[in-house]
Amino acid sequence: MRYLLAVLTCGRPEYLTPTLATYAEFLHPKPTAVYAWDDGLRTPREAFAPFSEVERFVIEGESKRIGRCSGHAHLWQAARKPEFSDIDWLFTIEDDVVLLRPLNLFHMAEVLEHEPTLEQLALVRCPWGAEIEHGGYIPMFRDRYTRRETHVAGSCPAHWISSTIDWTSSPALLPASLPREIEWPGGSGCELELGPRIMALRPNAVSGYWGWGECQAAHVGMERAEGSHGY
Repeated sequence: MRYLLAVLTCGRPEYLTPTLATYAEFLHPKPTAVYAWDDGLRTPREAFAPFSEVERFVIEGESKRIGRCSGHAHLWQAARKPEFSDIDWLFTIEDDVVLLRPLNLFHMAEVLEHEPTLEQLALVRCPWGAEIEHGGYIPMFRDRYTRRETHVAGSCPAHWISSTIDWTSSPALLPASLPREIEWPGGSGCELELGPRIMALRPNAVSGYWGWGECQAAHVGMERAEGSHGY
């Protein structure tokens, strides 16, 4: 499985390094390559230490912050770079969303390959902010989601939740062919605009969450980055 780990950061090594450490510990297999967009160019190279052994490691950015949505556009555009032309999958993460348990991307990729209308599989994030009293964002809007089960030969049934409304940027696994075909939306409502943009070209497309609602990742960035910019 050849995949690119695409990381969005904005100069917060106090979040980035421990966050990457969770992915280095729990992700299987290890990434073929790593791409990071350092928004503001304030992140020291040593902050990426948990993945320092990856041979193909590209860090780009601009000194003037462009914001979270525009930063994610660069993660998608990385799939089009010549140096990553052999990559089949893109796994996108942000610097303040930690992985809580072992994650086998082989199994997620099998489901994406088996389900022709499924365009991405995201991880369920633990409740945060106003979601806490409801038990999470999925329980808040149950009518948006449908439980699914995929049977792949030689594997146990895989559980996932489908939606045509929710498309998320992090953390998520998607085929590299998707960002090579479709541009990431600009503006502050990028995630809200992503689904309609995909469905305009692929009318039967759905997004998915891995598992049946169990918490797999957690948002630890409780403080807004200086100047915010959507982080």
